[in-house]
Amino acid sequence: EIASCLVGSEMCIRDRYCGTPYGALVEGRAKCDGTGKTMQWILEQMGIVCLSISGAPLDGGNGHQWNVAEIDGIFYDLDATADLGNQGDKLLYGRFNVDNHLIRDLYPIGDGYLSCFTIPGTDSMSGSYHARNHTRVESDADCGPILAQQFSQVIQKNGGSFAIQLAQSAQVDELSRIFGKWEGTERFLKEYGVSLQGFGYYSLTQPETNVYQFTVYRDS
Repeated sequence: EIASCLVGSEMCIRDRYCGTPYGALVEGRAKCDGTGKTMQWILEQMGIVCLSISGAPLDGGNGHQWNVAEIDGIFYDLDATADLGNQGDKLLYGRFNVDNHLIRDLYPIGDGYLSCFTIPGTDSMSGSYHARNHTRVESDADCGPILAQQFSQVIQKNGGSFAIQLAQSAQVDELSRIFGKWEGTERFLKEYGVSLQGFGYYSLTQPETNVYQFTVYRDS
């Protein structure tokens, strides 16, 4: 619920308060530092240890700010900005409680920053949003059963959206190959006892987080 409220804000870079919690929560407009400060404030009010940190890509591009939060004794990287502007079932949660590879590899923390502060390491995905919701695909063997279960659930609800997170980029490519054609999708799901009869679907990916989202709808 906290995340849904926060990431529903609109991305902006020039508003007066876009780098503050006021901009994120009151005006509904924020950029990464405003989102990070807001998430830190909210989590600290809940008694959760949370830091705001920043890094910059090696190619000299724009820097980025995100959070490190301690959940059940383990530190994770948390980047609500990745879903900024999304709402409801459009939320992908690709960088919620993840390890260092999904954020720090893209935005390395500078040596100057590290010389002044002790930044906890983040090397676990066990507390990520998708791991906790059983929508993280660790191996090829997991992919079919997880997809079949998610498709079955939204079909029973007469349509809806769901997202899964794949451990490796190669799995995203394979899913794109299978689900790029209706026949491939139908054949794949049929192996797990799921029928798409009467329904259509479309999908999108968030390549930088290996998240694959499906929206299933009643085909009129």
